[in-house]
Amino acid sequence: MTEYDVTIIGSGPAGATLARLLAGKYRILLMDKSRPKCCGGLLAPDAQKMIARLGLVLPDSVLQGPQLFSVLVHDFDNQLSRSYQRHYLNMNRERFDRWLLSLVPQNVDRIVPCRYLRCESDAKSGLLTVYYTQDNITQTAGTRVLIGADGAFSSVRRQFIPGHADREMYVAVQQWFEPGLAASCYGAIFDREITDYYSWTIPKGDRLIVGSAIPVKIRVRERFTQLLDKLRKVGLPLENEVFRESAQIVRPRSSRAICPVVAGQQETLPIALLGEAAGFISPSSAEGISYAMRSAVALADALIPGIDGFQRRYLRNLRPLYLNLGLKHAKRPAMYSPLLRKLILKTGLMAIDVREE
Repeated sequence: MTEYDVTIIGSGPAGATLARLLAGKYRILLMDKSRPKCCGGLLAPDAQKMIARLGLVLPDSVLQGPQLFSVLVHDFDNQLSRSYQRHYLNMNRERFDRWLLSLVPQNVDRIVPCRYLRCESDAKSGLLTVYYTQDNITQTAGTRVLIGADGAFSSVRRQFIPGHADREMYVAVQQWFEPGLAASCYGAIFDREITDYYSWTIPKGDRLIVGSAIPVKIRVRERFTQLLDKLRKVGLPLENEVFRESAQIVRPRSSRAICPVVAGQQETLPIALLGEAAGFISPSSAEGISYAMRSAVALADALIPGIDGFQRRYLRNLRPLYLNLGLKHAKRPAMYSPLLRKLILKTGLMAIDVREE
């Protein structure tokens, strides 16, 4: 059994960033099941800021047109619409993840694709034993520290933190259409007949994405079909379907949904969680890339001085993220209460006038 200092489960923005920052300081194993993520592919300003803080340069190959600078909010609950300036970067999410992974130095061992099974503590060696399958063969690796960076439905989190305390479960569904609509903006749709979260339209190259985050406990397909019918009635030419994709996402209700470290029955296990696995995702917009990278930086800074006490340092480094998420929770009622949203849209606060030729 090969032994490592740090084993990271998941090579998305959180896992790849942590592996890059710790490379050369520890012997690292990076594992991933390597599946494309269902994502609208908009890089929010907070994520752009993290890329700048890390001194990275986003390659042209990651970007995907058109680059738009406004969002048209459709409030179907109140029959209102307003445009707002937004500074998103339109990108190809799969290429973005591959780019971040390409920055990880070659001295980081990788096992991709594979499936994480479980982790067990070995009292004799003082190591954790990681069980995984590759090519349908179960194998093991030893590690001093285990990091779960494997998304909202993290297998690491599920093993050590069962249940979904203070977390709401949704299915994000996206339908791709071609040819895409010649649009001058992105779309954000609020309609409680469809979901208590939100839906979206995103032009992507010569295609158009229509998506929605729908609670898992209701008829997801039926609600999504209803959304498409409503959009067709307001003039969107949604005829030539290309493919449909979906993924489960989690929406935290409070800071109690965040679990960055794992505590055993008698002692704290050397296990930590990053990004969505830890519960770091915006409850108002479902943006998670910036939190993935910020939590990776916080954990790297906690591990660089040494493994002893790293969890305590990690929790201290996460304080700004908790504050940021608190602000997002405060923003949530204004976005998702039909009455408050109606008042805001009617005032035209921070809205822009868009002149259509």
